[in-house]
Amino acid sequence: MNIEKTFQNYYEGLDLGHTSAAFNGRSDYGPFVGVGIPAGGVFSGSDGLKTPEEQALFGGTAGAPYDLCYHRACDTSGNIGAKALLVNTGAIVYSTVTYAFDRELPGSVAKRVAGEDRARDHGHALTS
Repeated sequence: MNIEKTFQNYYEGLDLGHTSAAFNGRSDYGPFVGVGIPAGGVFSGSDGLKTPEEQALFGGTAGAPYDLCYHRACDTSGNIGAKALLVNTGAIVYSTVTYAFDRELPGSVAKRVAGEDRARDHGHALTS
């Protein structure tokens, strides 16, 4: 399952509008992608301008900056939108749990727990 689809599933499950954003390496994930480590995330605005389509989907004002305080002195914890923080933190938790318990991924919690269960069933102890 790709990371973007996992986020889409979360937002659609809550009937929340969402769009894709450019994954252009401008953020902290860039070095990970640069060495072949899969990455993904949520985007809640930066220095761009809201489009009329985004206004219709999310509210706000078309032509206005996503975040008036982006990389400015007013870019503080007091400028955080509580709803955006709650919704997007939920998306990150949902995705983390989804991947942690995906039996197809190496190192997933599901594989580790299954291995511990098999060892216990056969009288073997696992050590860390």
